[in-house]
Amino acid sequence: MFYFSKPSGGLQVGASLLKPPIVQKHAVNLPVKTLFVSDLHIRKNTWKTTENVFSAIKALEPELILLGGDYAEYNDGFARFFDALSFVSPRYGIFAVEGNNDYTRFNSDHERVKMEIEKSGARLLRDECASIETEKGMIEIAGVRCAYFEKTHPENLFSKKDGVYRILMAHEPLKSTLEKAGENVNLMLSGHTHGGQVNVLGFTCYELLQYEPHLHYTHIAGLKKVGNTSVLVSRGIGTSKFAVRFGARSEIHLLM
Repeated sequence: MFYFSKPSGGLQVGASLLKPPIVQKHAVNLPVKTLFVSDLHIRKNTWKTTENVFSAIKALEPELILLGGDYAEYNDGFARFFDALSFVSPRYGIFAVEGNNDYTRFNSDHERVKMEIEKSGARLLRDECASIETEKGMIEIAGVRCAYFEKTHPENLFSKKDGVYRILMAHEPLKSTLEKAGENVNLMLSGHTHGGQVNVLGFTCYELLQYEPHLHYTHIAGLKKVGNTSVLVSRGIGTSKFAVRFGARSEIHLLM
């Protein structure tokens, strides 16, 4: 599978990794102003990036916040992030899915993970769907388990109602997840890839190292139309394994 992706930004290493992420704006016909944040990978020396996210939330004033997983690299960072999130109160709430790194939190105690997330007022979606009634129509938000460790069940999560805007949240941008969810998904939101994290002339580790070639992602970064669905794959904010980004600028997403 060839995942060519146009580079975004230059080198981020050291202090430059702590700079505010770019706010990418996308017109996807959402009824409410929505902020999507994924892959913070908070470390003990990178809390500044989290402060930048909360500053962006305050400035952008989203009505709905969606979180795509991989929140922190250590337990206290995970808990601290969701403690801080408890002071954020968007009109239509906060919804989250787990990433593969979150499965290792608290010795893989999923109930503890759920408790830490939901004490903030956010709702964790694990093969579940939430409905929101807005002034401009109904939104359904379905979130699936992390396919890295568990079998996901995106089938039959959405209702059959007409006039509903449907959002599918899945940490990994798997084609199979979208296909199983059905044809009426308006928007799929994913992360996990970091845009390759190192992108040289459009080539990333997904090609050069044949990284996870069996997974068959829709793509590794940006907004793309897949069938009838707009699929957004975030480059995220933090890093995994190596604390460096090249051609994959950290970002959050304002959806309208």
